[in-house]
Amino acid sequence: MIPGYGYPMCTLDDLQTAVTAYNNYTGSIKHLLGVNEPYLHITAADTAIITAKYYMPLAAQNGWAFVSPTTNIEYVEYFAEWMKYCLYLADDEEYPCDYKNITAVAIHDYSTCNSTAAEEQFGTPNGAY
Repeated sequence: MIPGYGYPMCTLDDLQTAVTAYNNYTGSIKHLLGVNEPYLHITAADTAIITAKYYMPLAAQNGWAFVSPTTNIEYVEYFAEWMKYCLYLADDEEYPCDYKNITAVAIHDYSTCNSTAAEEQFGTPNGAY
């Protein structure tokens, strides 16, 4: 059980079963995003352990690119702390955090997001993208 939550802990096999079913349905998984905004709930050290124990092996065994845990631009220090712990775990025998396989870094920046700017960039048919 997850302490304080009453939910059973997932195993890597549980996660593999879930993503296999989803991928068989869509066939579209190419990237695995790390924990979304973990600074809201858990420490950087715990995030590094979860990354090394679950996310990186899951991405590797499926041939997916691994994307870092997400952070908000205001929590860049948390991200740096996570990276420090990941580097610390790089040579861990049981759960190495293979930082060399991080293919992208995910950062949210809500300070520039507004409907007008988003529409100008991503709206159809005249958006820049």
